[in-house]
Amino acid sequence: DFEHYDLIYAMGNDVMDDIKEIGGARFDSKKTFLFLEELFPGESKDVPDPWYGNEDGYIEVYDLIEKNCDVIVNKYFNNLRNRFTDSTKFMNKESAGLLPGLILGDTRNQSKKLKSDMQISGLTHLTAVSGGNIAILLLAILWVSKKMHLKLRTLFIINLVFLIQFIFLVRAEPSVIRAGLMGLVTLLAVLRGTRRHGINALSIAICISLLLDPFLSNSWGFCLSVFATGGLLILTNPIINFAFSKFPYLNEKFIAAIAVALS
Repeated sequence: DFEHYDLIYAMGNDVMDDIKEIGGARFDSKKTFLFLEELFPGESKDVPDPWYGNEDGYIEVYDLIEKNCDVIVNKYFNNLRNRFTDSTKFMNKESAGLLPGLILGDTRNQSKKLKSDMQISGLTHLTAVSGGNIAILLLAILWVSKKMHLKLRTLFIINLVFLIQFIFLVRAEPSVIRAGLMGLVTLLAVLRGTRRHGINALSIAICISLLLDPFLSNSWGFCLSVFATGGLLILTNPIINFAFSKFPYLNEKFIAAIAVALS
């Protein structure tokens, strides 16, 4: 286990003693910790016996383990975010602040001037993780996977794993949840060879999101994200067709860019 795993957690001090005895010279204190050390650092606490006492004690232990797992997961993804941010140190200050925002939605290192410039130019949405990030991620993984001639089920599982990890990495905010679910529904349609309309994917994503967390209906971030996506799906093509009928001499890409902004 010391050779195959990066972290080993012991549920109690007695278990830790057993691990030390069994491991012998192979025991590695840098990767072996008490489970509750993440939630209660330095206190050497054991996980209580869930079967001791009444049902309330079982629920209390369950909640304790869940909270500690949340801390472990957040710590892992925070380390990934920090490693990515550290990898941009060779860039100039403005670029190093912008790149993590574009990819991970991390704007901590952006200067006041950069934030102000983006607000004035109306480009703050570029540092908000949404459907664009999800689409780029899934398309890239799908392209690489298809080059490897993998089966459809394997393709779906690989994309699903990367999608879940990306959502945790950028933090599961309302807009990210909506974009992730919509990307998942669209991915299913692509892999099954069916041409699903984007509105169907958006509708399914909204329903699943609200079933998982009804309080998202009170989130302005979620609502604005849904309306923005709906506007793109419903209005973009009609605006493009109207513009072409009135101004056929305009460049197609220019019209598409204007249509997206208006939608």
